[in-house]
Amino acid sequence: MVSDRWSATFDGNAGTITQQAFLDKAVPAAKAAGVNITISLYPATASIAGSMDPNTFCQWVGNVANRYKSVNRWIIGNEENTTRFWAPVSPSNYEATLAACYDVLKGINGNNTVIAFGVSPRAQNAQSMTPADFIKGVGAAYKASGRTKPIMDQVGIHPYPNQNARPAPAPDKAGYSVAGDIGIPQMDVLKQAIYDGFNGTGQPTTLGGLMIVVDEVGYQTVTDGVAGYTGSEISPTVSEADQASYYARIVQIYACDPSIAQVLFFHLVDEADRGGGWQSGLEHVDGSSKPSKASVPSAISAGCSGAQTAWAPKGASTTPAPKINFLTDPKNCGTAGNVVPTAPHATTGCKNGVSAIFSCLRGYANKDKKFANGCEVATKKKK
Repeated sequence: MVSDRWSATFDGNAGTITQQAFLDKAVPAAKAAGVNITISLYPATASIAGSMDPNTFCQWVGNVANRYKSVNRWIIGNEENTTRFWAPVSPSNYEATLAACYDVLKGINGNNTVIAFGVSPRAQNAQSMTPADFIKGVGAAYKASGRTKPIMDQVGIHPYPNQNARPAPAPDKAGYSVAGDIGIPQMDVLKQAIYDGFNGTGQPTTLGGLMIVVDEVGYQTVTDGVAGYTGSEISPTVSEADQASYYARIVQIYACDPSIAQVLFFHLVDEADRGGGWQSGLEHVDGSSKPSKASVPSAISAGCSGAQTAWAPKGASTTPAPKINFLTDPKNCGTAGNVVPTAPHATTGCKNGVSAIFSCLRGYANKDKKFANGCEVATKKKK
């Protein structure tokens, strides 16, 4: 219960931070309170997303990251597989955007964590894509680009229960029947899509250490007769007791999955408008607690009480891929696939993620300390 996720939206102008007034006050307050912050960065409207230049958007991303350097977790985009946030839906456009922003954020702080996607659990209309198909499409675009560096450190997912199901099903039964959709108990579908899209490239999959962030999940509660709410509810709800039980179960499920890095319930505090907002918080709109405010930290403390989740893609070994040391591996120096080149009259290697000269051949010296020309000075005297 020490992590929070906020949003900052791009209005088309790289020099404008729409939420700056809030962030200027909230970021230092969070740091002082020991709260870890993740910020979702995405276009303010779907039409902006569909027409924007990736480099302009990523320039804005860099401006945000430079202003709030105490934040080091960034989600690029929001539910890009649906037309609600990214129209037209385009895996290739998103891949170009994600790659450019990855480089910008890593250039600002090598410890920045870049989280991709935050995909919707289902295709919301005929112009949308299932999350699995969209992820595989981004993988295809990545391969076509010829890039060898990663484009993400973690991958985000919003595995909400199907809003067409009434009543909303319990977490263990909240999967989808449509191939490619991803519900609470269907992280295997997500892992397979990542594997299908990126296996064999410079982008690690969950077998190579890529972690999953459940950055939105929640059940709306009944708020009839509760003070502070407006409008009429249009989406399925559950009782507050069921929400408490369901949230505890979500924690239990994901605590047993070694590929899950973080789980964020959406929201902490309910929105007031039942017609357009979301009443899935651990607190009512007035800040009073629901039963889930106690059940969630209790479940977190209990952790995994069953067997660890094991998964392997079809036809692959269950043995995890060996972890790469990007600081010393001469075939993956600094980034995946970056091979340390040779240099004249020198023995080369990888040191702290950078190509380096380890020693000079006998009779030569590296006087100018430059890698490109190797050991450029002959020290042997001619007879």
